[in-house]
Amino acid sequence: MANDFEDLRTWVYVIADDIWQQIKPLFSRPGPKPKCSDSKLVTMAIVGECRGWDVETKMSSHWKEHRDLFPNIPSQSRFNRRRRNLMPASNLIRRMVLQMLDLPRIGDVLLIVCLSP
Repeated sequence: MANDFEDLRTWVYVIADDIWQQIKPLFSRPGPKPKCSDSKLVTMAIVGECRGWDVETKMSSHWKEHRDLFPNIPSQSRFNRRRRNLMPASNLIRRMVLQMLDLPRIGDVLLIVCLSP
């Protein structure tokens, strides 16, 4: 599965993109197609939160250091606006990713350990 940060972001992107293709019709919006796909933005949000990059003013700037997988990172305001608009999709994808990880539980609480640098 994921042994380091690069593996984690790639694995989450593959899963998120597969799920996104199935649920995309539920989240259609007007306007031109963005350079950064919705599935990539959802992946950046999920992996960023796992890394502790959950502050809106910081998340997009952290991803600018990792442009090899996500070369088209939106501006901070656009990133955060799209992230908030995609929150229902992100929550669904996050739940499915966590189920696939088969993490240990105490009752209904998942014990989550994320990869750190």
